[in-house]
Amino acid sequence: MSQLGVILALVFSIFIAIFALANNQPIAINYLVGKTDVSAVLVILGAAFLGALTIFLLGVYRQVKAVLRLRALQGELTELRTQLQAVEQERDSLLLQLGQWQEETTGAEGWACAESAGSGGAEGKTKKTAVPDGPGTDEEQDHGRRNCAPKEEQGL
Repeated sequence: MSQLGVILALVFSIFIAIFALANNQPIAINYLVGKTDVSAVLVILGAAFLGALTIFLLGVYRQVKAVLRLRALQGELTELRTQLQAVEQERDSLLLQLGQWQEETTGAEGWACAESAGSGGAEGKTKKTAVPDGPGTDEEQDHGRRNCAPKEEQGL
């Protein structure tokens, strides 16, 4: 709790104590099974104490709930990091296999790609370019912007 919160709590407690002492006459309290006369000071201070206790218990509940949520999220983070490492290892393995496959299939010949002119150019026209390192990115292949094959198949 910050210093300002502590100071405000003390000031509020002093006001409650002054109010309770100003009202010191006895009060009749009716229970379901009986009746009792109690000083108003005790009723006021008891109600303030029960209110403070309720606020405290709600704060503890919220704090425990936050700690449990934090632990669950930390466990999930650890699990996701483990999965990420496995995926990165698989990616590295696949990239190695791809590099070996490219070396086996193309050697030093490279690739020739026909780029579609659909993105900003005239429809149906293609432009052939030599690409030494392969058929382009996966995104380019997925969207059909490049049609790559070894040079000898495209006549370059």
